[in-house]
Amino acid sequence: MRKQSVAQLVGVDKSYRIGGIEIRALEGITLSLVPGEFASLVGPAGSGWATLLSIIGCLSRPSSGRVVVAGTDVTRAEETQLDELRLRKIGFLSQAFNLIPNMTALENVVLPAIFAGTGKAEREAKAEGIRVKVGKFPLRALGRARPLGRTEGFAKVISDPVSGFVLGVAMVAPHASELIAEATLALELGASLEDLLVTIHPHPTLSEAILEAAEVAAGTPVHVLAKGET
Repeated sequence: MRKQSVAQLVGVDKSYRIGGIEIRALEGITLSLVPGEFASLVGPAGSGWATLLSIIGCLSRPSSGRVVVAGTDVTRAEETQLDELRLRKIGFLSQAFNLIPNMTALENVVLPAIFAGTGKAEREAKAEGIRVKVGKFPLRALGRARPLGRTEGFAKVISDPVSGFVLGVAMVAPHASELIAEATLALELGASLEDLLVTIHPHPTLSEAILEAAEVAAGTPVHVLAKGET
């Protein structure tokens, strides 16, 4: 039985307009990639392989046709969905490396794993004109982060200033993609800051960062100043 496709393109076209000239980079591309399959795109410069890779990698959208990657319809997905897809499902290797110079090769590889967020982001709320209360807790003030030697990063809790309901949580921390599960459940259950405050977080653990950020948002910080500064 054939495996389900991880990437499927049907009738994909891609055109660019430079000045008054339309350039057709791709025309009628249909292909399917399955798990475990190794595929290569070979061709001279200008043949469209780079454009095709950018579409499969969700860096650009087709002019027409349908693209589904890891179960997500790229042609209809919002930008935030594509950001999440690139973060969780897609890896890129570049000829120019494009590494962050002040980090080791290993730190560059694991970097995507330390970013995680759920719910409404602070910038989204501001763009929509929604008033929010934000609690931010730096990892350098967290007991567990110090012995790990990973004190860069933070946990942020975004809440409604009137009701206290949690609107979103963001983390830049080791194992953030695992820790964010608690915040996702809190949002699903319609939790408030008070709910996070009374939730037991073992000490010392990285999960305490969410509790500490909630305390900052509630105005009852213990280990940082009210603005989330040590």
